[in-house]
Amino acid sequence: MKLVCGVVLGSAVVLEFLQTLTPDRHGRLLDASEKVIGGLLGILLASIVLRVMERWTAASDV
Repeated sequence: MKLVCGVVLGSAVVLEFLQTLTPDRHGRLLDASEKVIGGLLGILLASIVLRVMERWTAASDV
């Protein structure tokens, strides 16, 4: 889980920083925070779905 969070959040920040290196793009803190929040929501949703699926399959095995 730590690896997933590190990759998602780190890539969001790095991609936004890389936009500052090109003259036609502008990396902003607001955009980086939107990417981070979106990544966190995606991780949260995926973990909820996985837990529900685990419980559902465990209940059907009984």
